[in-house]
Amino acid sequence: MKKTLHYNIFKNNLGYMALVFYATIIKKIYLPFNNINQLKKKILTDFPDALPMIPTQKIIKLMHKINTHLDGEIQTYHEFKIDLCKLTPFQQSTLLAAREIPIGTTLSYKALAEKIKAPKSCRAVGFALSQNPLPLVIPCHRIVSTKGIGGFTAELGIGLKKYLLRLENHNV
Repeated sequence: MKKTLHYNIFKNNLGYMALVFYATIIKKIYLPFNNINQLKKKILTDFPDALPMIPTQKIIKLMHKINTHLDGEIQTYHEFKIDLCKLTPFQQSTLLAAREIPIGTTLSYKALAEKIKAPKSCRAVGFALSQNPLPLVIPCHRIVSTKGIGGFTAELGIGLKKYLLRLENHNV
């Protein structure tokens, strides 16, 4: 039996965000979009079978934590089950290692590559982070370049990465 994918769009101080999920397992978090219609189009392009749904208590809790986080009260997300099955084993190990980076800490791409025992794979680590389907739950914004802030793939771009790092008291 195929699991039904659902989505829920919610608004916060940065724009419109969305969660894609199976029951209580989080599949995708869309970082803020300025335009709700563009967000809906992106969701249905990425997940054509996803259906809108009134969120469960667990999903409501995650939306609340995200909004609280983006308002400046940093949250942790380890209690939420995640689905990374569409990613390669290397991408999964990179993202799971990034998930363990504590609040207020940053690591370089090189340090993360070393942490996953692939010290010559800095670029591959960067690519894996660019594929992160669960930003905030997997805090890829905490990975920075040794020469500066590094990249960030979100509609609001590097400005959002800087905002997230400033919330955690980093000077960027």
